[in-house]
Amino acid sequence: KKSVLTWRSLPLSKVVEVNPRETLPPKDLDDMDVPFYEMAAIDEFAGRLREPTMVPLGKCRSGRTKFRNGDVLFAKITPCVQNGKSALVNGIKGDLGFGSSEFYVLRPSAKILSEYLFYFVRQRRVVQAAVDSFSGTSGRQRVPSSFWESLEIPLPPLPVQERIIEILQKADEIRHKRQEALELADRILPSLFIEMFGDPATNKNRWPK
Repeated sequence: KKSVLTWRSLPLSKVVEVNPRETLPPKDLDDMDVPFYEMAAIDEFAGRLREPTMVPLGKCRSGRTKFRNGDVLFAKITPCVQNGKSALVNGIKGDLGFGSSEFYVLRPSAKILSEYLFYFVRQRRVVQAAVDSFSGTSGRQRVPSSFWESLEIPLPPLPVQERIIEILQKADEIRHKRQEALELADRILPSLFIEMFGDPATNKNRWPK
């Protein structure tokens, strides 16, 4: 008999803290600059954070999301959800960042690795499930917080999660190299054409029309 490998699945909210509370530095440090990430700071292709804007801490005390290295950000509003606006947070100096109020912050528990959570929520089926859960008026629809209670995630043992992450990281490297090659070709081909045939607007080579 063949054995079938099955992993227990749990609602994401059981293994991830959604929008965790943060204790902020005292108010006498409100003039201190802290990193702030707008929605545009997420590279949706790579799931990475671009360089932040530095703003005074006092401007981030209310109405902003707060997150730390190891958290996963997931957009809650259309069309950012469909555009794949999610990212793994890492490399923040001081280990505390701030962002748009339109982010969900997902903080993994000890049962799940940050990278595994990151790859899970970036799946097309998860993004589509988030879209299907939208509530609110047209043009301002959002993913409700109840979505994280209904979305189930398979939980393999941590060593298996690590192996899955390794495989997906290698696949990501190949995907990124392919994208870089396409972008390089887009930059090079127009200049090669002009070098070989001249600028069509001026037709310096006097090619017959």
